[in-house]
Amino acid sequence: MKKVRQQLIIGEQLRKYMPKQIKKITYKPNYIEVYIQKEDLITVLEIVKNNTKSQFKMLLDIVCVDCLNVEEIKNGRFK
Repeated sequence: MKKVRQQLIIGEQLRKYMPKQIKKITYKPNYIEVYIQKEDLITVLEIVKNNTKSQFKMLLDIVCVDCLNVEEIKNGRFK
């Protein structure tokens, strides 16, 4: 129960400091998933590193998901 409470506090703080950048937060048993746009990645990383309430020291994972657009596939995605 303590871990869940800590995760909720972290999620609330992230939303407070980055309301425009955070699109979605998902709470998992051992971690939090934070969804952002690729354009906001550097801003978000700087905030979680430098904000006095977070000051994360280590980044474990960055996962990118490329959601293909049907029109891009038809027209040649990388032209």
